[in-house]
Order: sequence, then structure tokens, then C-alpha cells
Amino acid sequence: MSKEKTKLMNIEDLLYEDLVLFDVEAENSDELLTNLSDVLTKKKFVKNSFKDAIINREKVFPTGLPSPGVKVAIPHTDAEHVLNSCITIAKLKKPIKFIEMGTSSNILDIELVFMLAINAPKDQLTVLQNIMNTLSNKKLLLELKKADTSKKVIDIIKNNN
Repeated sequence: MSKEKTKLMNIEDLLYEDLVLFDVEAENSDELLTNLSDVLTKKKFVKNSFKDAIINREKVFPTGLPSPGVKVAIPHTDAEHVLNSCITIAKLKKPIKFIEMGTSSNILDIELVFMLAINAPKDQLTVLQNIMNTLSNKKLLLELKKADTSKKVIDIIKNNN
């Protein structure tokens, strides 16, 4: 087995400047996930099935986090819908309502979205845990909220991992 196949993904390996989006607008979480999925489909990161899969998964397993300072969502879905692994980061122009992870009705006003597209099932849990650890840092979240370029966003994450 090659090293590449056994190596688990780090968050830094999944970040691309053209997938850090600013002032993203949507009326609701479905519209937001549709728009972000369309970006990934056009850039050949995900299959056409990704959009419906991520929207449907969000309804069953919500991903809103009551993180300190800035509320975050980390929508994701099964690896079978992903061609090339990545994380899309969307800084929202105005908060969008997501249901809190682990609940069925607690609503959070989300300001920052980390949409995961991971093509290896063994990597998904590791990346999710790394993201959740990173996003538990209030100082980092506030820095991300202030960042005004894709490079700054990525540098903040890389310097805190």
C-alpha cells in the first residue's frame, strides 16, 4: 500500500483559495447548500449527486455548532458523492438558520460554514474531528470572521492547526 493511501488528510490539505467565499447570501440553509454544491460541481470536486445528498443529510443529521464567538455549520455527506476532497469555507453576508448538531429543533444563526467534501470514508471522521477542534477556539473564529481575503482565512487555519 502506498503512503498516500494510508496517510490521513489534514485540514490544510483540503483548503483552496478559490473555495473561500465571502459575503455569501442565501435565504435558507437549503439554498446555501445548493449554491455551494454548484460551485464544487462546476470545479469538478463533487458529483452531481452531492447537492441532494448534502441537503438531505443536513435534514436528518444537522451540523450547526454553538461555537464560541461565531456560530458555525459543518455540512458534509458520504464519500461516494465526492471526486476530489476539499473544504469550502463560506463567510455569510447575514446569518442563516441551521439546526444545532445533536438536536432536532434548536436553531442557530450561522455566520460561517465549512462544507466538507471528503472522498475517503476513513478520512471523513478524522477531518470532522479536526475541524470541530479547530472551531472550538473562540480567538480563531473571531480572526476568521474579520479576515478579508482567502489567503488570510487559510493562513489563520494553518497557523492554528
